[in-house]
Amino acid sequence: DHDLRARDVACRLVVTASSLHTPGWLGYLHELQQIGQQVRVAGTVSQRCIIVDGHTAVIPSSDHGSPGAYVLHGHSLVAPVVALFEEIWLHAGPVPQDGEDRSSSTPERMREVAALLALGIKDEAVARRLGVSVRTVRRLIAATMTELRTDSRFQAGVAAVRRGWLTVDSEPPDGEP
Repeated sequence: DHDLRARDVACRLVVTASSLHTPGWLGYLHELQQIGQQVRVAGTVSQRCIIVDGHTAVIPSSDHGSPGAYVLHGHSLVAPVVALFEEIWLHAGPVPQDGEDRSSSTPERMREVAALLALGIKDEAVARRLGVSVRTVRRLIAATMTELRTDSRFQAGVAAVRRGWLTVDSEPPDGEP
């Protein structure tokens, strides 16, 4: 990381909220930020990838039985991957500071909760995804409903779509209802 930065290579990294509980990871992310790299946190990341200069992308193989990756070259193949990254980057939040409550009811966190609920994911699964307790998820749901001025989860979903927090054509990730 230091060698890359010394060569003026700038990196942007999006990590999942649930990864923040991995021992040593948060410290590493703070170290990256201290040397000038950019890091943000998203509730979920739909596709892991590495993009190099917008011209090359490396995407892990989706074959569960075999390791490997696809290397994409050329603007027409890489542009959609870049667009997906930019969308995730736009909606991702800052890396929490040491001791900061990672479950706070920020607008980004409320959008994450609304998106996961819209997929029909149960509170327990939302808690696992976000790396928080079920009780915290329920508090976040209540805060989201208050922010959206709704009385039910269904109304919250409709209000979230109207506010542009969600799209109506969202597909659930593999293995989710």
